[in-house]
Amino acid sequence: MNPIMQPIINKYIVLYVAHPFGGDLDNVSRAEIQLSKLRNLLPRHTLISPIHNWSYLDYGMTDRVAAISDCVNLLLRCDALILTGRWEESAGCRAEYIAAKVKGLPVFTFSNNDLQRLYKEVYIKR
Repeated sequence: MNPIMQPIINKYIVLYVAHPFGGDLDNVSRAEIQLSKLRNLLPRHTLISPIHNWSYLDYGMTDRVAAISDCVNLLLRCDALILTGRWEESAGCRAEYIAAKVKGLPVFTFSNNDLQRLYKEVYIKR
């Protein structure tokens, strides 16, 4: 067993999967690809996708602070955070990362079919 996955592999948990949105509906499809791969890798776990929960909103009219607040509120009810895509460039994903770190949730990145746990602080570009 991959020791990186040890904190999540042996129990049934809820994983919050964050992917950049930015009002780009193509990102919904990109997130679906990542979710499908994660489902195959972690079939026992529940995957929560905020991009699917709130992408129906009119992004230009949405109060982004309220939207990020809703996302963080949902994240804090989950057991771990998985960041996908170019998350470092997304204000929402960065807020979710910070919230997870503050709460002490395990944080993982997923790219190229590889799940990696973030053990140290990540420099976030502004």
